[in-house]
Amino acid sequence: MNFLALAEKTRKWSGTSSTTIANVASQTGQTALIIDAVGQAWELIQTKHLTWNWLRSEFEIDLTAVTPPSEARYTPSALGITRFSDWYHDRKKGANPYRAFTLYLTATGRADEGILDEISFDTWKVKYGRGVVSADRPTEWAMAPDCRLCLGKPPSAPYTLKGEFWKGPQTMAVNDDVPEMPERFHMAIVHRAALLLHEKDEADNSVFARNEAKYTEIMAQLERDQLPPVTIAGNPLA
Repeated sequence: MNFLALAEKTRKWSGTSSTTIANVASQTGQTALIIDAVGQAWELIQTKHLTWNWLRSEFEIDLTAVTPPSEARYTPSALGITRFSDWYHDRKKGANPYRAFTLYLTATGRADEGILDEISFDTWKVKYGRGVVSADRPTEWAMAPDCRLCLGKPPSAPYTLKGEFWKGPQTMAVNDDVPEMPERFHMAIVHRAALLLHEKDEADNSVFARNEAKYTEIMAQLERDQLPPVTIAGNPLA
């Protein structure tokens, strides 16, 4: 469902308005409240967990050589990333360790691709953030406190960096905007929005209870389907 369809569904499930919603833009009164509730509900669902599957994303960008003593620190925007929330951190334990960041010499191509190991920012600071560090092929990365991506060593030539990150919340603004989560769970937004409207209006308790039950049911399904598996000692639970 798109934003408009979600708003119209919310109107019906909440029972707070008898006026059909034909557009999400430039609305007033109760219709505006319904539309705002849908937007808030979608944000609340997205921020309930920061590791929803649909928020995991990839990037690839060509880096230029860095001349010491300049350091290889990059903001998400400098790497062409929007809606940044966090980097995808290494999974180093268990039967299937995973490295999310790789790098290759641009002139050579992907035959040269190799992994980068994540280290703590303190370790990066000691190894690469003090004095003059000679440029070479980067082999490690760290996240600075300001979320910049720090490479060590500084790249000595043009390299292509590939990696993963978690996106921040999506904001819906126009009729045709569609939530990024799987469509079979879109009704969670409707029921959460209805709850927000009833919390404000103190409406019929039976309507509130019905939406609360539906929301709880769908969210349980969503969490089973769209969150990383729970692990013990690095191994997924059956």
